[in-house]
Amino acid sequence: MIQPRVSDFIESLQPVASEVGVETARELVKYFGGTRLFIPQHWTADLNINVIGETVAKQLCRLFGPERIAIPMTPFKLEAQKRFTDELRESGCSNSEIARALGVSYRTVTRMSSGTALLTRKRHRLLDDRQIDLEELLAKFR
Repeated sequence: MIQPRVSDFIESLQPVASEVGVETARELVKYFGGTRLFIPQHWTADLNINVIGETVAKQLCRLFGPERIAIPMTPFKLEAQKRFTDELRESGCSNSEIARALGVSYRTVTRMSSGTALLTRKRHRLLDDRQIDLEELLAKFR
């Protein structure tokens, strides 16, 4: 299994990973990914963050409250995801197993494995010669 370092996490999770632990940061993504999570200053029994454990929730309140933390959908930076994908593939894991371990889609793992850039890939549209160029049209009216 992967052993992430604090520097592997997206910037918004690095303080949590360094102060409370890597597993806590991963649990926050598991339960609250894609949200801005409010951490109150004082712990109470009815807090939604208690789902990760009361002891950890108390520690989060003590260290980070009152604050809103942006919790990403995936905890790791792209470079770390690629490194973990390679490590897991070398250990014999399938794309589906890698996707579940990293919290990404099967397609993302496939693209990382094939070397296709995930965020920098530009789509090319087919252009029709009969199509009007919008910039040329607007230039006529200026």
